Amino acid sequence: MSATVQSTPPPGVRQIRLVRPVQRFLRTESAGGIVLLISTVLALILANSPLSHYYFDILHHHVAVDLGFYHVDGDLHFWINDAAMVIFFFVVGMEIKREMVLGELASLRRVAVPAAAALGGMIVPMLIFLAIVNGTDAREGWAIPMTTDIAFAVGVLVLLGPRIPTGLMVMLLAMAIVDDLGAIAVIAVFYTETIDINALGIMVSLLALVYVLNRVGMWYVPVYFVIGGFAWLAMLQSGVHPTVVGVLLGLMTPWRSWHRPEEFPDIAALVVDRLRPHADEDEAHLDREERVDALLQIAEVGRQAVSPLDRLERSLQPPVAFVIVPFFAFANAGVVLSMDTLGDVFTSSLTWSSYSVCCSASRLV
Repeated sequence: MSATVQSTPPPGVRQIRLVRPVQRFLRTESAGGIVLLISTVLALILANSPLSHYYFDILHHHVAVDLGFYHVDGDLHFWINDAAMVIFFFVVGMEIKREMVLGELASLRRVAVPAAAALGGMIVPMLIFLAIVNGTDAREGWAIPMTTDIAFAVGVLVLLGPRIPTGLMVMLLAMAIVDDLGAIAVIAVFYTETIDINALGIMVSLLALVYVLNRVGMWYVPVYFVIGGFAWLAMLQSGVHPTVVGVLLGLMTPWRSWHRPEEFPDIAALVVDRLRPHADEDEAHLDREERVDALLQIAEVGRQAVSPLDRLERSLQPPVAFVIVPFFAFANAGVVLSMDTLGDVFTSSLTWSSYSVCCSASRLV
């Protein structure tokens, strides 16, 4: 019986054994891509199955938000593409900000080559697309081939491990950042039909308020969440694509910490003595509130030693990679495939232009 007891791990150990593989999976570079691929395949299966009407009914289900002074009514597809994806673009803006101040975009000399390569990778596919595609409506999609899959190429290289030169990884990462900037500029400039100047002015005023709060050291995230929500509403009313506000807020996120990390030990040492154990238990009991205050002060100093950019980027990357982007793929990849559709695909100039763009991109990579 003793052998049986020893062979059965306690509940806590069993839970750890179950959780650790999941944690390792979530830490891998390819995990987000795997979830994205699963979401895409699932959307295609549902759109071409007897359950397709449920799939499309859910995506077209309307959700309204009434604030009294402003009313937003859109289907679930809208809330995913134009609302939830703002958080994705916010993370993109923070990544661009980090590279601009500390990374591959910190100087003109370092950004010149990847910027030229990224611009070439955007302009050449666009020209190929316009040269092959027929029809005015089809030509309106000229910006689609401009958004290259450099980030996907980086993910593939990560899977190959140390066999890939570091310089190549850095080059592709910088190209991906410049490509993101170009795609954002195209959305803001060319895919905006009408501009509401008053709403745009409100949005600019809210961004100015964010700047002032950053300068005075206001780091309370819920305040910025509320301001960002109103800025999104103003951007939505202005006619500019609302996801742009996410990039702007990301670029405005402070990258400096309130205290330098190397100063943390000295600052924390001032309150550590208050946590020393006392010989008298009654005295220790009387000092409980003081010790709690000391612990909270150390936690606050530690939080202030991490910049808002680093803290927000790390906290938002998992939900963006494993929730928002997969939901975006699930909502947009559900294409109905039929024999008529496939026949039209092979005779459409869009298909051959996309094939030509892919071939040219694969040669560049």
